[in-house]
Amino acid sequence: MGDTFHRVTHTEIIVTDVTTDTGLTGTGFSHTSGVGGLTLKSLIDRDLGASGFTTTALAAIDIALWDLLAKEVGRPLTQILDGKCRDEMLTYASGINPNKSVEELVDHVKGWKTDGFKAFKMKVGKPEIDEDVERLTWVREVAGRLPVIVDANQGWNVPLARQLPLARQFMMELTGQVLCCLPNGYILENIDGGSLTDLRALITPFKIVDGYYAPPTRPGHGIEFDRAYLKQHAVV
Repeated sequence: MGDTFHRVTHTEIIVTDVTTDTGLTGTGFSHTSGVGGLTLKSLIDRDLGASGFTTTALAAIDIALWDLLAKEVGRPLTQILDGKCRDEMLTYASGINPNKSVEELVDHVKGWKTDGFKAFKMKVGKPEIDEDVERLTWVREVAGRLPVIVDANQGWNVPLARQLPLARQFMMELTGQVLCCLPNGYILENIDGGSLTDLRALITPFKIVDGYYAPPTRPGHGIEFDRAYLKQHAVV
């Protein structure tokens, strides 16, 4: 994946298990967009901190503990995150697409519509704003009245961002569960190649049905990693 700002050739996933004295296990994970997975693993194994890059490693422990908490009471994660606001979340199709021609971008959006998505995101930030306007005009024509979202890449300030509906990015299997519990949750991102399902890391893939994501109903966060598959691609 890539755009005019950066390029991602692979993703490294760090899976962490926390087991209690009663034998209950919670699973957490973190990831890097490229190299760095071994650094995170080393931090988790030896020296977790509380600021900076170490918080990326700490996230794996945090997720595992939330998974444990939900499993302990036998409820889905969404039911203990201060109450679920909705049963499913509209999901938008996303691709890192500034490198695509207008024709390729239009075909991409047409494919998303065929797959049942009811909202789309494209990146802006070309050197000339007229090019962004042209590309957005073509996408709007294909999308019709369906929502089209643009990613301005940190181009807005915090006060403005706080007034806007919340959309979550990347690893939709977990972020979708959080979004279902937020009153201002608006839409969930499904970026090509940016989910645990797309990476084939799960025993049971998560599915988008008719453009919507529904969180699992079994205890915990319901994310079960395919350990045998991950072992085949382990970074050592």
